[in-house]
Amino acid sequence: MGGLARRMPVITAAFVLGCVSIAGIPPFNGYVSLSLIHEGLQQGHESVPYALTLVAQLLTVAALGRAAWLAFFRRRDGHLEWREQLKPGMLAVIAVLSLG
Repeated sequence: MGGLARRMPVITAAFVLGCVSIAGIPPFNGYVSLSLIHEGLQQGHESVPYALTLVAQLLTVAALGRAAWLAFFRRRDGHLEWREQLKPGMLAVIAVLSLG
């Protein structure tokens, strides 16, 4: 894959929005839950679990960033023959789910 950002901008935006949300980037919904977990571990003086959650968050950001890069943003090596455009109903569902 690769190069899909130009061909499918709605899918790209939905995927990137999901990635930053899962990764816990503010102001998206994953940030609140991760900050509550981090705050609880800090208040409980749990340094090892806190460090492990930070490492897990870093690995999550790296994995999702790589997935976004490989699928959407890197240059495509060859020609992709199958290019079906999304139907309006599919785009609407993706947009509603992304906004949620």
